[in-house]
Amino acid sequence: MEDKCLLNGEQIITQSDGNIITLTNIRIRYSDKQFGKAHIISIMLEKVGSIEVKYQSNIVLLILAIIGFLAALFGLASNESELVFFGLIAGGILTASYLGTRKHALAITSDSGKGILFHTKGMKQEAVLKFIDQVEQAISEIKN
Repeated sequence: MEDKCLLNGEQIITQSDGNIITLTNIRIRYSDKQFGKAHIISIMLEKVGSIEVKYQSNIVLLILAIIGFLAALFGLASNESELVFFGLIAGGILTASYLGTRKHALAITSDSGKGILFHTKGMKQEAVLKFIDQVEQAISEIKN
């Protein structure tokens, strides 16, 4: 968020890399542009209902990868080189696919039910928790 977009008395507390999400002493603003489309959501701090960290993945792919590696072990024990080869290839591809489906997201919901869903790709868990703490601190200061 640019300084010219700030309200009277509003100050920026923190911003994410690329300024996708901005926390001020008055509101949280999500602003993203992808493929020629802009998406902006603002939630006033006094309207924040909840903050949730979501970890999502496709566990079925991990289970299938384990089955592929077990098949490779079985092939190794029974001297079937084709089974070892296909088991390792399938297990490797399925493991990579599983890792590709893992997503971490932060959901900030207003008391009206609308909210901001923000992928925290590349952010360490400590940084996500620090952001949540900053939001909660800002809300606490508004209410006092």
